[in-house]
Amino acid sequence: QRTASPTDSSEDVDNRVEFTNSLCVVTADQFPFLAADIPELFAATRRMIGYWFWELEHVPLAMRQSIALVDEIWAGSRFVTDAFAAVSPVPVRHVPIPVAEPQPSSFGRDDFAVLADAGERTVFLAVFDHLSVTERKNPVGVIEAFRAAFTPGEGPLLIIKTMNGHQRWASHQRIVAAAEGRDDIRVWDETLQR
Repeated sequence: QRTASPTDSSEDVDNRVEFTNSLCVVTADQFPFLAADIPELFAATRRMIGYWFWELEHVPLAMRQSIALVDEIWAGSRFVTDAFAAVSPVPVRHVPIPVAEPQPSSFGRDDFAVLADAGERTVFLAVFDHLSVTERKNPVGVIEAFRAAFTPGEGPLLIIKTMNGHQRWASHQRIVAAAEGRDDIRVWDETLQR
């Protein structure tokens, strides 16, 4: 949508774009970087909406400071909505993520080397990307809980499925070390095709 003032030349009007709404799916902790990297987006937007996610009940101060950059917050779950609503002077709305109905995969356990010998054993799975702050996903805590719940060879398997371990090698090695000595705990770092 273009807007013009009486003093604008026709060339200025043709080159200036103004957005009524901008919806930015960028987490609150990264919003200041977005504003610094693309200030023209913020200057051209009448109403900025942040679509934010967070894992904890309490929103840290650094993330709360990002609220000043938005006119409204959308959150994909009621949990996140409640967390931000507790600290936000701007409206916070629950806007669920539209998820297409899943299509069954033609792959079975045997198609993945890490599960080829799993048979009918119960499999516990933790999945995350190392580029999304490994410590927040707490894979070592998952391994410790599995070790406390099951003795070696008791039956179940724990698969810690990661990706980008090569880019966060030290974090990945801590997970491998936590799983050491247990054949029923397997760390699998690979990016799979959709």
